[in-house]
Amino acid sequence: MSATVVDSDGRVSAVASAANPVVIGGVHFRLLGSGGDSAAAAMAVEEDRLPLVKAIDGAALLVVVAGLGGGTGSGALPAVLRLAASRSVPTLVFTVAPFRIEGVERLKSAAAAVRALEGLGTVRVRLSNDDLVADAPECATLPEAMARADSVAVAALSLIWSLCARPAYLRLDPATLLETLSRGRGDAHFAFARAEGADRAAVVAHRLLEGPGPALRVHADDIRGALVGVTGGTDLRLAEVGAAAGAVSGILPTGTPVRLSVALDAVREGALEVAVLAFRDWAESSATGDEGAGSTSIHAPDRFAGVAATPIGGENLDDPTWLRRNLRLAL
Repeated sequence: MSATVVDSDGRVSAVASAANPVVIGGVHFRLLGSGGDSAAAAMAVEEDRLPLVKAIDGAALLVVVAGLGGGTGSGALPAVLRLAASRSVPTLVFTVAPFRIEGVERLKSAAAAVRALEGLGTVRVRLSNDDLVADAPECATLPEAMARADSVAVAALSLIWSLCARPAYLRLDPATLLETLSRGRGDAHFAFARAEGADRAAVVAHRLLEGPGPALRVHADDIRGALVGVTGGTDLRLAEVGAAAGAVSGILPTGTPVRLSVALDAVREGALEVAVLAFRDWAESSATGDEGAGSTSIHAPDRFAGVAATPIGGENLDDPTWLRRNLRLAL
């Protein structure tokens, strides 16, 4: 897993040196930022595409977090997603809208940027800075509030990492994760909660469903499938996993598929963290089709290219039994 930070502001090289910084539009913008010009930012991606292509090529999944409302994120994001689609790399996209206090102009710019993403990206999640800091106390300083917003964004990325990489008792392998994202393609909701103490499972369940911050209950009727990641230390109890997963499945329409992964992480000892990716659409089978600028099809690794399927009795035996028989974990 590797990270790349893309910006039109030359200062990104100093603050994100550990994350493969890529400065776009260096000649046009003179390393000073896009000045809110999203069209120029999109052109800058094309001009400086080589380091971006290098970061994308060979990736099994590209997770993108973009701040909207200015020029760089709003303009560069669609161009980056088209690059990924042209290389058949699936994308999980998190967009973050500005604070309301930043003004109507930036909010309108962010809304226009979201509309420009129609048909791009495999799965798209819309967040806002206001939601991300909703549970910060009124006395919180600006650095504390921004740290809270960052922690939720990090949780989104950690969900993907922990699902596949952490020691786990209920683990999704990378192929199953990609297949899940393919089924849930399109717009999705995200919720995250963390708690400590004896009643941490109840607190997490309440925050996931009711907030503050991004909450699931208000979207429950629109959810057609969900991916639930539970992370804790070695003190994580089975009953807590059941309570968190049951809270999510309990508000969803009957029969909604819920895929669960439970990972252990020593740095989370004493804490319970749950992240939920809830899909507004859920295909009966993973998506396939022709590729193009707006295509978000997910393809299996080419190591099996040219290998014929194994159809027996109308079923492809190369698919896992739980997938062919539509089996789900009872929560």
